[in-house]
Amino acid sequence: MSLRRAVLLLSLLSILFLAACGGNDGDGGGGGGGGTISDYLLATDAQLNNVVVFNLRSDGTIGSSAGGPFLAGAAPSSAALNTIHGLVYVANSGSNSISSFVVNDDGSLTKVASDINSGGIKPVSIGISNGGGFLAVLNEQSFNVQVFSIDAQTGALDPWASDATAAGEPPVSMTVDPLGTFLYVTTETTVQLFDFDANTGDISFVDTVLTFDPQTITSPPLFSSDGLFLYLAGSEGGIYGFSIFDDGTVDQLDNFPVAAGTTTANIIIDSSGTLMYATDSAGAVYGFGIAPVTGALTSLPNSPYAASAGAGVMAFDPTENFLHVAQSGTINSYSIAQNGSLTKLTGQYNGGNISSMLSYEIQ
Repeated sequence: MSLRRAVLLLSLLSILFLAACGGNDGDGGGGGGGGTISDYLLATDAQLNNVVVFNLRSDGTIGSSAGGPFLAGAAPSSAALNTIHGLVYVANSGSNSISSFVVNDDGSLTKVASDINSGGIKPVSIGISNGGGFLAVLNEQSFNVQVFSIDAQTGALDPWASDATAAGEPPVSMTVDPLGTFLYVTTETTVQLFDFDANTGDISFVDTVLTFDPQTITSPPLFSSDGLFLYLAGSEGGIYGFSIFDDGTVDQLDNFPVAAGTTTANIIIDSSGTLMYATDSAGAVYGFGIAPVTGALTSLPNSPYAASAGAGVMAFDPTENFLHVAQSGTINSYSIAQNGSLTKLTGQYNGGNISSMLSYEIQ
């Protein structure tokens, strides 16, 4: 088995997800490999305390369940994929723990060890360092970040990698920058910068690099693929863009914020760094092209695209030819045209309460 690529989406919102599936025709094989590659969508369900995995059909729609659901801890809130060891780590905000699962050849999961303590209260966000040596966990109610070392042979987590580091009150999301040298932690109104040593796992507070007032931040920090730009969504329906300096500090780009509905819930960027999509919880998906040199956003053809109220969590399929959007009890799939525009596909599913989604493919 090889996990060839993963697209991870972390969300600040818990929204209803489609857990029921209909029909098995065309399940898997979505990677364009003549049936040799199978694509999967994984979601953490905070209401049912489990992880669900679905086959992705070659036409971009969600197919049958790949086994499971797989029991996690209470109220799983975030997931991270360790592609080196073929593992998924899940933070459980209701039981203050981290679960570990092996990704099997058929896309299903097997829990590999007892859950370990998250090092704080209410873990809401997790991220893996550059090189895969450490897992950082943001604990919201204890206002700290705990770092775990990842065993180079097995991928097991060492709960004593370092002492917990204080964060803002209350921290709500966290992102590791693409180079793995900084952590960006958001509170409702600030972004805090931490140094992150990929060799030792040590983190240290640097500065509060952004302050938002009176509106609140609604998405985790999101980076362009080249690491030159950082984007955030705000509660008043805007996307904010910033250039990133070598020391991790930021400066707002010209012509921002960019409007994206009345309440921008989440944003996602493709691996090429040229396309961005933003959900408006009022019921729409906005699409933008990203200028490679300036980081400026340009509206895509026919944007915004119809969605249902509560639109929030998004995930690309592994080929990035399709986008999956969860929204108020449903999950819908969209095909992505060459110019980046979206076309809504038929079929939707109903189910639990999703806090994060990611996709992977297996060969």
